[in-house]
Amino acid sequence: MKIVPEDLAEKVTLFRKKPVRVFELFIGILFVRNWIKLEDHKIANLSDELADDVLQIYKENFTEIHEDRFLKYAQYFNNICYVYRDDEAVKGYCFFFAEPVFSSGGMKKLCTVYSIAVDDRYRRQGVAESLLRKGIREMKMNGIDRIMLYVEINNQSAIRLYMKLGFRTIGEVRDICSPGDRCYEMALDLKRTMRLQ
Repeated sequence: MKIVPEDLAEKVTLFRKKPVRVFELFIGILFVRNWIKLEDHKIANLSDELADDVLQIYKENFTEIHEDRFLKYAQYFNNICYVYRDDEAVKGYCFFFAEPVFSSGGMKKLCTVYSIAVDDRYRRQGVAESLLRKGIREMKMNGIDRIMLYVEINNQSAIRLYMKLGFRTIGEVRDICSPGDRCYEMALDLKRTMRLQ
């Protein structure tokens, strides 16, 4: 039995537009397999019950829609796919992707924000911040070394939020967020922030 179907390995791409190799995908899945979770009555992992609402938010916020990839990705990285919901509605989601980074110093664990969106009706209510804070806390507990994200350079409200949470800009790239757009590459080094606290 294959843990990572070949079609998923071929289709899943990171924001760098680079296909993820089966090996990287497998290691990333192992990173989140026995994930230690924090209880939060408003933030859950994606479930069948929440999937339709999450897909609706995804479709309303992005021009390039890859529904099959989005759902397969959520299946394999479900422990790091967060959904904000309360009695009122599903208000937003933040999905991460895990992968190893190899260097002369060894292997590091990296999580990248794959997709984050909030329903238009619930913006400026702290939904995105709550989702990211929970992800960051759990990633610290689970030994993730760094979190990466990409944000359009004109999205000032998102950039302010990311900087408030400790992300710093490490570069500028094109055609990552959407075709033709310029984006900042931002990072949060969790091992460094743990030492500072």
